[in-house]
Amino acid sequence: MASSMEVGSWAPAQPVAERYGDRGQEEQMNTIIVNKELCNGCKGCFQACFVDVIKWDAAAKKPVIAYPEECVQCMFCELNCDQGAIKVHPKYDSYLFPRESLV
Repeated sequence: MASSMEVGSWAPAQPVAERYGDRGQEEQMNTIIVNKELCNGCKGCFQACFVDVIKWDAAAKKPVIAYPEECVQCMFCELNCDQGAIKVHPKYDSYLFPRESLV
């Protein structure tokens, strides 16, 4: 049976339960997904992340999403990935000021 964490799948770098325990994905602010099959190890996303959310795994030569909850949704990692191997899915429900009250 294939795991959703296999190389080439669009799955979070670490299962939510491991990172957030009982809080689950509802309290996670963002999901940043790396398709390791598409990733060519160019470090574009790693170098673009000025908040230091993305770390580099030198042994695997791939990015590691270390702190997705600190992501500021600038999308620089996506823009700097010429392979399209990284996707940021913000969770807007977590914001202090909901979008509908910003009229």
